[in-house]
This record gives sequence, structure tokens and C-alpha cells, in this order.
Amino acid sequence: MKDQGGELPMSEQEFRSTLDPVAIVNNRATTGGPQPAEMERMVKGAQLSLSQQEGWIKERRGRIDAALTRLDSDFKQLLNAAR
Repeated sequence: MKDQGGELPMSEQEFRSTLDPVAIVNNRATTGGPQPAEMERMVKGAQLSLSQQEGWIKERRGRIDAALTRLDSDFKQLLNAAR
């Protein structure tokens, strides 16, 4: 390959900094990207969602348990009435 001469668009230092993996991650500022601030935001969102789902499950289990208790009580009343 023949040397074209002339100036490069960036210094060697700037070029080397573009190859730094930490700088690449930190400069990739997109929604859902790997930069630490975005990861923290996504983790907090996931924790909130998980907490809400746990609350929903707890409420549903309580309703199911209450329904099963009522069912057992009604069944016992039917057994006693049949005797």
C-alpha cells in the first residue's frame, strides 16, 4: 500500500483512545446501552417491576387462600347437613 502522505484526521493519541473498551462503553449513550448510568436505570426499573409483581402475587395468593378456606368450610357444612 502506498503512503498517501498528508495529515491524518486525528492524532495517534485520539486514535488509541477510540480503541479503549471502557471509553467505548461509556460513550455508547443509548437507551438500553451498556454505560453504567443506563445499566443502573434499567436495574432500578427491573427491581420496581419485580416488587410490583411480588405484591400482585401476594394479593392473589391471599385471595386464593381465603377462597380455599371458604370452600373447606362450605364442604364441612354440607357433610354435616347430609348426616
